[in-house]
Amino acid sequence: MLFWLGLVAGLIIGWVVEWFIDWRFWRRSLNESLDEESRQRTELEQAQREIQNLQEQLAELSNPKTASKGTPTANTPDSLERIDGINVIFAQRLQTAGVRTFAQLAQLSPERIVEIIRPKSRQAINPAAWIAQAKQLAQQREGD
Repeated sequence: MLFWLGLVAGLIIGWVVEWFIDWRFWRRSLNESLDEESRQRTELEQAQREIQNLQEQLAELSNPKTASKGTPTANTPDSLERIDGINVIFAQRLQTAGVRTFAQLAQLSPERIVEIIRPKSRQAINPAAWIAQAKQLAQQREGD
């Protein structure tokens, strides 16, 4: 009788230990991979929207009937280097991400700007000030 009691207790303890290990290590990595998949899907959707916008801009520029001759439009890139703290490299990274105008920069969050710029640890940037200045320059451009 003592043998069977020990066997059953051992099986129960083994099952509890296995369940704990499964829950502690394997399930956590599953949740982390699902979170990563969700993040990547969001990035993919943003990239697809960005590609669609760029294709529309390209179609507008290649159509001679809709292309204006020398007049600035909402699609005309702005010189992002006019904003204090944005150098040529940062401007190129923003343009690569599809941010070409002051209005587009003004619509971004500071976190998204940091994500696009990828500054090195020694580089101090102030994306909130960039957004404020971009809003100001976009309003000036609309007034012109």
